[in-house]
Amino acid sequence: MKLHQLLLLTVGLLIGADAPKDDAANKELKKLEGSYVMISGEEKGDKLPETTVKNAKLTIEGDKCTVKVGDETVVGIHKLDPTKKPKAIDRKDTAGMFKGKTALGIYKLEKGEFTICFAAPGKERPTEFTTKSGTGVFLYVWKQQEGWVYHSKEHGFSMKLPSSYWREAKSKSLVAFTHVSLPMKAFVTSVKQGPKETFEASVQRLKDFLDKNGDQLLQKPEVVEQEDKAGNKRWCVVLKEKGRDGAEYMLVGISYTWIKEKGITIETEFEGSMTAKSNYFKALEKESFEKAVKEICLSVE
Repeated sequence: MKLHQLLLLTVGLLIGADAPKDDAANKELKKLEGSYVMISGEEKGDKLPETTVKNAKLTIEGDKCTVKVGDETVVGIHKLDPTKKPKAIDRKDTAGMFKGKTALGIYKLEKGEFTICFAAPGKERPTEFTTKSGTGVFLYVWKQQEGWVYHSKEHGFSMKLPSSYWREAKSKSLVAFTHVSLPMKAFVTSVKQGPKETFEASVQRLKDFLDKNGDQLLQKPEVVEQEDKAGNKRWCVVLKEKGRDGAEYMLVGISYTWIKEKGITIETEFEGSMTAKSNYFKALEKESFEKAVKEICLSVE
């Protein structure tokens, strides 16, 4: 069996809380949420190939976690017991050669690094974070990322969410995301096939709309235009509008991205509602909105 295949079978995650220890496990779950890249891995005393480590990605969203290596993806079920020393984790694969079998392990999260050490199914739980030849123990170290990248295979684009606090949400849009604690939303509203002129026509329609309705805005629109070395073009406008539903104001971002190689124009939107009452939290919301709107709208590729 190829090492990367074994990795996929043994590291798939879907984290759950053991009933008697729900509070502690839920706190760990919050800490673990986010995106990770692998920085090292060992199986049965041997280091994983550099290409496997480089291509391995881990995403933990609520109770759903996914491991990807190249085009391969796996999801599994884990239970945490952070009251143990070292902290315990039980894994049950949902697919593959270990389907239905439980592997016992230990884990730790220190300085943004998530380390997992498993025994083979049917073996005793390891007591230290190491592997030795012939023991059947697996050790993986993941590095937590600041944000996470959403990939759409169906529509041929990707976009970066600037922190691990964003969640994919149900929407009539092609894809939508919400922030778990701040009133922010992001959408991909359309993907259109066509030449650069399709992109330019979309941008011009929005420019014409803003020319006619600019008096309704609270400040002059901020426009960002980009063209990278590959010939991809991006146009983004940031608007400050009157608030709705009790919000002091709305920060809105609209962007169009033309991917030259694929010949598609992608429309992205962002909304942030200023709802904080105190000046301190207003400043935090404003900073978060201004950072997120450009990062999201200009990250599409």
